Amino acid sequence: MLAERLRADGHAVCELREPGGTRTGEELRRIVLDADLPLDARAEALVFAASRAQGMAEIVEPALARGEIIVADRFVDSSLVYQGAVRGLGVEAVRSINAFALRGLAPDLVILLDVRLEDARARRQGGEGDRFEDESDEFARRVLAAYREVCSDAVVIDAHGAPELVAEQVWQAVHAG
Repeated sequence: MLAERLRADGHAVCELREPGGTRTGEELRRIVLDADLPLDARAEALVFAASRAQGMAEIVEPALARGEIIVADRFVDSSLVYQGAVRGLGVEAVRSINAFALRGLAPDLVILLDVRLEDARARRQGGEGDRFEDESDEFARRVLAAYREVCSDAVVIDAHGAPELVAEQVWQAVHAG
């Protein structure tokens, strides 16, 4: 919704899907989300970083060179939370892996859509069905808590309302940021 609104406002926008977005990234996405494929936490972190590195080379850097705004559905903070904090690898260890992948680039603005566990579960019904969705409620609670801690500099938006209301809050945050 943000990308659509930015385009309607006259901006060139590039949308980034993580993991994925490139041919290599989509293959890595398939691997990392496959609930039946064993994946060590370190390997998981490296797969996400590899997908991110490919996306930077093929999508982000060219789009920035064209003067486009990048809108990503998630980015490095997700890895800091899932693999760094929740899977126990350490936020700084995962940050250093991703620093290499990001080539010195960082988002200008991070927006954290804060949602209650029950709302998140209800919204995911009918989703892709992956290793993250198969995790326990306790895992999900740890993820939510870690996002609040790791993303302390993010603009936090209460996302339990109607999508249009949340989108309006995101729009206001983008204009303020």
